[in-house]
Amino acid sequence: MSEPSDLNSWAKLLKENWEKRSRSDSRDFFVASHPGWQDEETVRRKAKTELDLVLANLDSKFLSQKQVLEIGCGPGRLAQYVGPRVLGYTGIDIAEGMIQGAHERCHHIENCRFFVCDGISVPQEARDRLYHLAYAIAVFIHCPRDVIKSMVGSAWALIEPCGELRFQVLADPSDPTGIVAPETTEIVRAEVETIAQEMNDEERQLTETCYYLGDRFRYDEVIPFFERLPDSKVSLYRSDIGAIYGRIEKGQGVASRHSSMEAERGLVHDRAKR
Repeated sequence: MSEPSDLNSWAKLLKENWEKRSRSDSRDFFVASHPGWQDEETVRRKAKTELDLVLANLDSKFLSQKQVLEIGCGPGRLAQYVGPRVLGYTGIDIAEGMIQGAHERCHHIENCRFFVCDGISVPQEARDRLYHLAYAIAVFIHCPRDVIKSMVGSAWALIEPCGELRFQVLADPSDPTGIVAPETTEIVRAEVETIAQEMNDEERQLTETCYYLGDRFRYDEVIPFFERLPDSKVSLYRSDIGAIYGRIEKGQGVASRHSSMEAERGLVHDRAKR
């Protein structure tokens, strides 16, 4: 199958594929692709492990007064834990089926809201505020670079000064640079092998015949790729061979103020159109 040649075509393809996955009986397999994804306790434990990574070094009292944006929220797997800890939570996802699941899972959390997006930008409904933290976990590992670049650029304009964006990208397994826990690599490899052996026909079809895993990054490529953002500082963490985690901090310089003003101008423009 040939890959799309432009950004809008990529967005259309990704939306079609993830809508199929969101309507599948194995929806949560694609959201949390790890052994035991059907076991509620295992899923909860894995989600909370990722949550610790997403919120690492963020003061809980400080965060309780801040707005947070999740890119690729799925059916609210992390939202159910993030929402109660922050002033306001906004989740966006490319698949309407995922957003429906998020509404069902988090309907009791008053400060949570969810919107369908096009996969390459933050939707207009979510542009009514600035966010201190935006994050994308288990999202960009399914995307080509142009899609990542577009979505990150859109979200960056809505990050307030001194705020940050945290992300995860798929790592090139031939490049071991930056790995801080080599022993974890074997655990990851074993999990991937177990997942491959346990997949049913539908899961296999929706991973092997539909675009699933995105572009891989060598470690030294990640910082230059994301430092194109204005007034940004990127730091990385890599525990194993599979993925690279990153943190992009926004400063208080002219570029940050410019981004904030652009976000505000977007709000005024949107309201004028309405």
